[in-house]
Amino acid sequence: MAAPEDSTAPNQARAKPRGGRIRRHWPFLLFFAALVAYCGYLQLEFRGALGQLFFVRIFFQIALAALVIAILKNVVGVKTLGMFAPVIIALALLFSGVVLGLSILGAVLGVVVLTRAAMVRERVQEAHRVAILVTMTGVTITSLAIVGLELGQHELFFGILLPVLISSWMAERYVEQVRRVGWEAPSAALGWTLAGVIISFLVITQDPLVDFVLTNPLTWSVLVALHWFLGTRIRFRLGDRFRFSGIRRYNLGDGPTAGDFGDDVLTMPVRNREFVERYNAPELMALLSKDRAKALLVPQGIPMARTFLTLHLREDLGRFRTWLDGQQQFVIKPAGAHGGEGIILVRGRHGDAYETNEGRRDGAALEAHARAILDGEYRGGTRDAVVVEELLHPDGELKDLAAQGLPDLRIICFRGYPVMAMARIPTRASGGKANLHLGAIAAGVRLSTGRIVHAVWRGFPYPVNPDTGARLVGRQVPRWREILEIATEAQSLSGLGFAGVDIAIDAQRGVVVMEVNRRPGLEIQNANAAGLLRRLRMVESLGADGRSTEERIAAIVQLDAANWGVPSSGPGAAVPAAGGPSPEG
Repeated sequence: MAAPEDSTAPNQARAKPRGGRIRRHWPFLLFFAALVAYCGYLQLEFRGALGQLFFVRIFFQIALAALVIAILKNVVGVKTLGMFAPVIIALALLFSGVVLGLSILGAVLGVVVLTRAAMVRERVQEAHRVAILVTMTGVTITSLAIVGLELGQHELFFGILLPVLISSWMAERYVEQVRRVGWEAPSAALGWTLAGVIISFLVITQDPLVDFVLTNPLTWSVLVALHWFLGTRIRFRLGDRFRFSGIRRYNLGDGPTAGDFGDDVLTMPVRNREFVERYNAPELMALLSKDRAKALLVPQGIPMARTFLTLHLREDLGRFRTWLDGQQQFVIKPAGAHGGEGIILVRGRHGDAYETNEGRRDGAALEAHARAILDGEYRGGTRDAVVVEELLHPDGELKDLAAQGLPDLRIICFRGYPVMAMARIPTRASGGKANLHLGAIAAGVRLSTGRIVHAVWRGFPYPVNPDTGARLVGRQVPRWREILEIATEAQSLSGLGFAGVDIAIDAQRGVVVMEVNRRPGLEIQNANAAGLLRRLRMVESLGADGRSTEERIAAIVQLDAANWGVPSSGPGAAVPAAGGPSPEG
């Protein structure tokens, strides 16, 4: 089917006066003009001299390799362990060669990973943990040098050139991510890191290319311009084309509709540039942690889980230790982490042992976990706060959706309008957590009806619960209108213009806001088998019209009932057989 008749409507709000667009770029244009003029002057006056500056050659090797890694990350869409770690490691391979260098790196990483794995249960604070790994990296490289000395293999001495801190940090990140989310994603990141090392090595060893860039300063400004273009104009990463291949070809409304819907898909570069950066103030992005969001929203009438304690300093741990006595059920979570990391659910107590989602833990173990949160274990080393709050229990109407854990709902809200929703259903694979990257189910919920219309598990359509076999598609979410109203109010009162509001239905308290996410993920599109960008553009076109919450929700229900302007082929239409998540039920 052809593109929808009103397909231009979602893009109307993007039109801006030409003068306004140019004024926004003036600082960069002035900087770039000055850079071009300076590089042109160097090209005319010092080109011959530049060829003799061999000691600065390494900087242009780094610049070229950094371009390659930036393309891998932003154009291809791969993840590596560290931003430009492959570039630094590739420089070390200049002396050892790629085969021997990677072999030495593999040996170092192997020893360090084993060392880190041996410390998994020791609860060593991160700074000391990484310092131990740095020590073991030194021990490994020294041992290789001794072997080289004894066997006359002097090439092994080149192991001393490996970046010790980066190698240790990579191993730390890898093992920690494996512990938190399993093997698949961290191993893929490690694989792409090694691929980045090899590609970087191939680039920096192209002597004619490096010499050309070094002796032609105008190419320096070309590198800057290329980074600017790729960093501001890329809308679809290659990885996104695969990840959202189904919803680029089909849209699910009353039934799946075939067509070219690539422009409807919200990708990460577009989300960050055009919605997060534009509609979420930087100071809110930096300050609106879980505990601060709760302090802001609860006094304004937004129902949220009750907070028992908030710990900011190690000195507060004594208060936590005292409070633990006699407690049966509660949740411990980092205030600033994301993706469900660092959350412990305490479901009961037997004597001195607590039943948690990570097995039995005693009070000392829970205190150690709180200490790790304070030390920044789940926030990249940055100090964090500990939030101890009530444990919510699933409402009876939703309890059978999951074999264990608490199902929740993610509502994407934009400028006071709900625009897309999904249920996140825990599984045994996710450890009872409703986090998709851990193995929870993403089930799209239609805004106009509150019914589940599509479900995805591990990237593929899955209309039933893999644990229980219960059918998900067609299920009605209870109290749907109330959920939309509370989610919309939470987003508006938070000060964020674009947010993902996480909601649970507690057996005792009813609808409760769990979190207001400042940078919501994009898998909700696969869950709904529909692109989010079309909806956001349509809401942008509505402008700030002063409508009440009820009026805004009514407008969205009307738009959703009309399939957001996409003609429907009806429930009997064909669906794609392969090529990513499809809109079949």
